[in-house]
Amino acid sequence: MDSPPVTWMFVLVVIGLIGGEMGGVKASQSCRFPAIYNFGDSNSDTGGSSSAFEETTLPNGMTFFRKPSARLCDGRLIIDFIAKVSLSLSRSRQWFHHHHHRLPLPTLPTPLFPPYLADRSPSLSPSSLSSLPSRRRSITSTAASKVNKVLWLRSSSNSGLGSGSKRSEGSPSRRREEREEFLYPFWSLSKSVSGEKKSENLKLPFLNAYLDSIGTSYRHGANFAVAGSSVLKDGGYSPFHLDYQVLQFIQFKKRTTALYNQLTNNGKKQISPCNRNLPLPNDFSKALYTVDIGQNDLSYGLKNYPGKLQEIIPEIITMFAQAIHKLYKEGARFFWVHNTGPLGCLPFYLDRLPANSGNLLDQTGCVKPTNEIAQEYNRQLKDRVSQLKANLSDATFTYVDVYSAKYALISNAKNLGFDDIKKFYDLQCGKTEIVNGTVLGKCNDPSKLISWDNVHYSEAANLLLSKQIINGSLSHPHVSIAEACHKLP
Repeated sequence: MDSPPVTWMFVLVVIGLIGGEMGGVKASQSCRFPAIYNFGDSNSDTGGSSSAFEETTLPNGMTFFRKPSARLCDGRLIIDFIAKVSLSLSRSRQWFHHHHHRLPLPTLPTPLFPPYLADRSPSLSPSSLSSLPSRRRSITSTAASKVNKVLWLRSSSNSGLGSGSKRSEGSPSRRREEREEFLYPFWSLSKSVSGEKKSENLKLPFLNAYLDSIGTSYRHGANFAVAGSSVLKDGGYSPFHLDYQVLQFIQFKKRTTALYNQLTNNGKKQISPCNRNLPLPNDFSKALYTVDIGQNDLSYGLKNYPGKLQEIIPEIITMFAQAIHKLYKEGARFFWVHNTGPLGCLPFYLDRLPANSGNLLDQTGCVKPTNEIAQEYNRQLKDRVSQLKANLSDATFTYVDVYSAKYALISNAKNLGFDDIKKFYDLQCGKTEIVNGTVLGKCNDPSKLISWDNVHYSEAANLLLSKQIINGSLSHPHVSIAEACHKLP
């Protein structure tokens, strides 16, 4: 069979970077999600709680946004990275359609290893791409370096967090830039090859909170997550439980569709500032629906009825399934479900252990009974997602084992350049202190800590977790976020 045109071979190398080929689905078959709709709690809240209740203040947002970000984190959350990758895969096709004729070919003269891991030998080599024709003009040295990073990420996408690789040295901002280039090398490559500033087609939006009414665009989805939310109506710390979030989505879809129809005259859509900021009616059935909730149900139960929590887990799972059925009835077909993390590893619980309770800790230093509760919840959640997959045969479900990703990160904290778990609650970066009348955060470099405020993860941790989540190595079935629309056994 003839090899594909060289331009599209280059496209496959660049756009197909996350996860390689998984589950028999080729990277060239990437999904084109026009929007993402997220439901959850503070782990994915990008402004819901800050809009509905008290505004989130500094030091939250200090690392990336450099201002209050409406997130309980120093920077970005996992959902921010998911949205950036998923929506870029859709928009990147548009960019290549207009700019592919300007892209030179990669001759790849550089060794295929990351710039700060010269001692690590990846599985790929320059000879593996020797079949690429060498016509048109050769790639610039800068772009070659970017392609080097693309291919290293591709070769290491299936490696676990426990591989022993360390983060780069240098300033926190430099470490963040290099980590991010491994997640989004397409963005960097498109800028260096074209010689342009960020293309308008590549200025990808963060997922806006549904409750944030000022200057908000919902063209590429909405975030219904609110900090403190739970699956059960009386099982958390916020009135915006999962069923309420789903009802908000239903109303959002109904009103959006009605407005779109109102602005349509005899089949010809009128140009309006309103419909530029709203999704198209057909986008709802093509969108990705992400769900990350349940942690507050367990936290609330551990505090208020610890002896009965095991009995309540089936009720939580049933309410979760009912919410999925409601979304399905509204046309949702592509679901991306996160399980809950290892609660017993959170400094919040470690700090509250009584004296002489070492027998309650596992080999990593996490509280075993608390983690066992989370494990049982995840087991039942996974079983129910499998049932939903069987019953809703025309829908696609991806169950993501976030628990394993977070536990591996904590277990290998030192190898990954983070401080030991025992230091988490000594430095609460999310807390503030007053120095000479100025409110400051308690630490200057949260990139060294996994925990931001004893409950939520730092941006540095979220960035590394995102790689494991996005590339599909911990998904069931094993598909990346780019392939979550494909029906697999």
